[in-house]
Amino acid sequence: QDPGNLLLRRHAVHDVHAAWDCLSAATGPGRRHRLLPEMTVVHGQLAALLHDDPDSAISGAQAERLELMPFPKPTVAQRLRWTLDSPRTHILAVRLTVACLLAGSVAILTGLPRPDWAVITAAMILHQGTDRVLGSWRGLHRCIGTVLGVGLLAALAVPLQHPIWLIVIVAGLMAGTEAFLVVNYAVAMVFITPLAMILGEPSAPVSGSGAVIARIAETLLGVGVALVVLWVVAPRGYRTVLRDAERRVARAVAAVESSSGDLAALNRRRLEYELRAAAVAFQHAGYSSPGWARAQWPAHHRLHQGAYELVVRRSAEQ
Repeated sequence: QDPGNLLLRRHAVHDVHAAWDCLSAATGPGRRHRLLPEMTVVHGQLAALLHDDPDSAISGAQAERLELMPFPKPTVAQRLRWTLDSPRTHILAVRLTVACLLAGSVAILTGLPRPDWAVITAAMILHQGTDRVLGSWRGLHRCIGTVLGVGLLAALAVPLQHPIWLIVIVAGLMAGTEAFLVVNYAVAMVFITPLAMILGEPSAPVSGSGAVIARIAETLLGVGVALVVLWVVAPRGYRTVLRDAERRVARAVAAVESSSGDLAALNRRRLEYELRAAAVAFQHAGYSSPGWARAQWPAHHRLHQGAYELVVRRSAEQ
């Protein structure tokens, strides 16, 4: 309805990628999923739209070639091999080590009953990536959700003493967690907090105001430590991560250009993976430093446009 809307186009590309990932996960090696023809048509419509020709039709031969374009998600072994030497991995490891040791030590020294809660809180803030802005928002969501969650737990104190209601409440909290975890982290924490407290103390699901106050204190400690580490340890790590991601794309492009046969197919998958990683790295850089990211955009765009054209051309040649 609005082919010129760049935000809608971006969402469409993201959703098609996500659909291919789901289809790949649902299909075993060497098998064709029954939704493959439908996804091929949708992918073709998107490709035509992105090339400013929404009314173009896709022939059978083009559709057959199109099925070669999306790549299955790399295996766990491949992803580990490709990312172990990444600066992003190193930055995350250093930040997590510092934050977890610091949060746990402070919690123990101050006599908080569950130091592990502070450690887990810090880890949950930092493990998502190097983006300081999104990490800070995640910390705020965790604080708000935890406070509301312990309030919910206090309100459920009486029914939790009865086994039947305990089962019903736990099931409801699990359902709420699944429903909101990828939608809104603060809302999800409203369900996660009482669920974790109930499962963590099965003999006494609600242990009074002392446990409630302790959980809030441990959460604030974990979030505070995580935010300090996020902004102080490798504060410009997003730049290092983006530059490395772009170098990986360039190396993957060279590997695709110089290979053939089964090796070429593997290299194309690697290139597609590196392109996605570089896009995420640029997004994080854009949040953290919009001015710096804007200056990197022309080179980033040229590299990615040429790489995607290479992927499509080589896939069609096979």
